[in-house]
Amino acid sequence: WTRRAHLAVGACVAIATAVSIAVVVSGRGGTTAVFQRWDTVFHANGIRYIAETGDGSLTGMGTINWYPEGSFYPNAYHLVGALVYQLSGTSVPVTLNAVTMPIAGLFALALVALVRQLGGRAVFAG
Repeated sequence: WTRRAHLAVGACVAIATAVSIAVVVSGRGGTTAVFQRWDTVFHANGIRYIAETGDGSLTGMGTINWYPEGSFYPNAYHLVGALVYQLSGTSVPVTLNAVTMPIAGLFALALVALVRQLGGRAVFAG
């Protein structure tokens, strides 16, 4: 890709990240509150559970909702959240929002990498 293409794709990734941050920050309560839906509460509980118990296994998350023993749940998001929670000393809502903010940018970056790897043009990545 040309230098101009790299800059354009980088700008698109930055815009996606900025939009994600703006959505979280402009939400009711800002970064200190969580969206009051079941899924958000589940993810907050997952972060807290891993941070408090140290159980970062793929089957550990099943204990939060009383799923049958050995139930699988992909938990990379929660592992990162638990690490941020423990290292930063912030509250769970702030941690949850901080880990959520870059997701749109990371997704965009992953798509850019996929398009590039498959030999696609930069216009498809941006």
